[in-house]
Amino acid sequence: MAAQDSNQAGTDISDRRLARRMVLIAFLAQNAATGAAFGTFGTLISGLESQYHVSRSVSSLGISLVLVAIAISNPIISTLIRRFSIRLLMTTGAVLGGLGYAIAAIAPNIAIVLAAYGLLIGVGFALLGSVTPAALIGNWYVEGRGRALGFVYMPAFLAVMPFFATWLAGRGGVRLVFATLAFGMFAIIPALQAVRERPLSAVPGREGRDGRGAHAAAETSPLAYRDLARSSVYWRIVICGCCLAASGVSMATHIVPMALSWGYDPIQAATLLSLIGALGIIGSPACGWLVDRFGGVQTLALNAGIQSLLWIAAWSRPEFVVGLGCVVLAGILQGGMTGAFSATLSERFGPANFGQTFGLFSLLNLPFAFGAPFLSGVSFASTGSYATACLAEVLSLVAATLVAASTVRAKGAVRKYREQSGAA
Repeated sequence: MAAQDSNQAGTDISDRRLARRMVLIAFLAQNAATGAAFGTFGTLISGLESQYHVSRSVSSLGISLVLVAIAISNPIISTLIRRFSIRLLMTTGAVLGGLGYAIAAIAPNIAIVLAAYGLLIGVGFALLGSVTPAALIGNWYVEGRGRALGFVYMPAFLAVMPFFATWLAGRGGVRLVFATLAFGMFAIIPALQAVRERPLSAVPGREGRDGRGAHAAAETSPLAYRDLARSSVYWRIVICGCCLAASGVSMATHIVPMALSWGYDPIQAATLLSLIGALGIIGSPACGWLVDRFGGVQTLALNAGIQSLLWIAAWSRPEFVVGLGCVVLAGILQGGMTGAFSATLSERFGPANFGQTFGLFSLLNLPFAFGAPFLSGVSFASTGSYATACLAEVLSLVAATLVAASTVRAKGAVRKYREQSGAA
């Protein structure tokens, strides 16, 4: 009996060490994908125009193609997670991303660059930094999952990559930037080989003290798409996520011209944009802590409610000090949205179903991610003001707050997961 307890204690210690290692690997994978794709492209637009003699409308298509590729790929990857190892999927994503950037580095025309972004870099991003990091953490963490995901989704690379890409472009143009990104993608492959699917206590024959294994919930029967389609809980969470995502992308897209319309000078406007990205480093772990402390949908409701107040402030055309404070808070809240939303899906539907739930959400969110900034621009063009766009964001976020609040005690398809896993 003493030997059995000693073996179990050794397994628990090994699991804790491996869990921390998986957090670091997931952090590296997510940040490498995000930093390379979204942290550099904005700095390359002018260089692409000079290199290939194209207009702004063409040179800026790369990120749009990446977003479409991610939205289409995520539901497919959610199925692949059940058939292939996360290590293999992440490695494949790094290889595709590396090939995409390498092709972009030697591309003779802009069409090849855009094809690389849409077919290789976007799909590679989805495999490396979208569904798989959260799925991996869901397999390893029950308690503290929100904090773990909050750390994983801290946009650390996103904060530094624009400066690094600008420095590289000044010395060798866009081709040097693409070549360096390719090298970086291939360089993380050895680290990805350390990925372990789940804890030792979840391996058959390595049960925990309760006889089920510490992470038996991860082995519950998966929910089908038809179960999600019938779940009011899932649709409420999706609506809340879409409204929050629309708020984030709209502010990131329009904060500079919006600030200029308020009378701020260009330096002040650029400062607001920089803060939105940088403060995600604080917001992601902070919102993760809130998820662990109060619950996922409660955190989403709080996030949406506070953001609605910030858009009211934006509608009032605030002075710079007030606008700066609002953007600081917005950066924290928007930076924590991805981790909090991912933790909510795992919390409500189980780690085994994260791929399905997040993959379908990515597809459903695509019209919001594209439509919100576009409609805000149309509103400004027709009225000469962002007032209507701000009020529209207020209404959508108030709706998101109410929908999330109504989900706190809601049942539905979630009952299937809870009954199978024995979750409270």
